[in-house]
Amino acid sequence: MGLSFLRYRENGQQYWGIASNSEVRPVADGDQPTATILQKPLNEWKERATDSPVTDIRRVTPLSPITRPSRLYCQGVNYSTHRREAGLGPNRPALNTFFTKADSSLSGAYDPVVKPPSVELLDYE
Repeated sequence: MGLSFLRYRENGQQYWGIASNSEVRPVADGDQPTATILQKPLNEWKERATDSPVTDIRRVTPLSPITRPSRLYCQGVNYSTHRREAGLGPNRPALNTFFTKADSSLSGAYDPVVKPPSVELLDYE
């Protein structure tokens, strides 16, 4: 069975935690890179979560699960409704469309989205 990891802030501190239903249990400091978290065996995280205090998930602020620095590779126009929104035909293109994003574009679930002055078109994604 998989685990639901959550990177979050509580009382000014950042943590990685295991989320389940309406609670989260801290298992690591939130400044650890995502890669470090993903490389450890799941059973190690399960053990840490068992010994951790429980926090109501409504009391924490979710952060981006992707830490900086990072390389973000994205796939574009990969579903028909998005292709129509972009003014493209509904049929899947022969080749996949990939693009990159700067890690400065990362934000948490409830963080404001900042539009730099030089940006004319800001996509909701």
